[in-house]
Amino acid sequence: MIQKLIRFSLVALFAISSISCQNTQEKIQNFIISYNQNTRLITNQIVTSAKAEVESENIIKLKFETSIEDNESNKSLYKDIFPGMIGDLLSEDKAATGLLDEGVSFDVVFLADNNRELCSMIVDHKKMLEIIKNKLSKKSLAGEVGKNTSNDQVKLALEMMNRNLPITDKNAGTTVVKIDISDNKELVYYVEISDKDGAVLKNPNAKSLMKEGMLRAPQTSKVLSSVSGLGVNALKYIYQSNKGTVFTEIILSQEDLRK
Repeated sequence: MIQKLIRFSLVALFAISSISCQNTQEKIQNFIISYNQNTRLITNQIVTSAKAEVESENIIKLKFETSIEDNESNKSLYKDIFPGMIGDLLSEDKAATGLLDEGVSFDVVFLADNNRELCSMIVDHKKMLEIIKNKLSKKSLAGEVGKNTSNDQVKLALEMMNRNLPITDKNAGTTVVKIDISDNKELVYYVEISDKDGAVLKNPNAKSLMKEGMLRAPQTSKVLSSVSGLGVNALKYIYQSNKGTVFTEIILSQEDLRK
């Protein structure tokens, strides 16, 4: 049961590609092959399909099909957060950043549930530097953002996150029913599990094993990085029954990752 819970997806992110001494076109082909072979790490109930393909000589198209409803409200939400999200995804992939340095661009497209474009962006080296600059600027204000959860950016992010809930992982036996930001600057996931699994997690040894497994998952550090602009310094998982009875809480912080 612990292994199944550890598999619980924190967020959909890129698989890291490994590219050695090759020319640009060979690196592009290797990136695409590796990316498409690892789409299982990206897809979930929101991102239902992901694919990389050559669009032109030095442009890679990354297409994401989603279950997000096609409406103006969702388009507005994603348009506001899309640049930072894509910047995080590409900047944390060594193969992608290497290709950007060599003049390759990424045409990133998210499709709504009816296969119509939800949002898109072309990212080249110059655009990436602009995104990183904006991200660093937002980080400098992170302390104030964390203190004031009525901040428009925080409210917008939380609205977007909660709009796609609940999310159920049948294999892990978990259902995320709510996401919030606490006064302690924690991104809080409220996760419903069965009474049987809850009883197991009450055991300190099981809880410790669960936390260790979550910290080893590469997605953890990526999620913390991607939400740092909101003033978040830790992820908190509250495991509860479908009646709201709390079994246990697990907190994953930047300090935990450095140990």
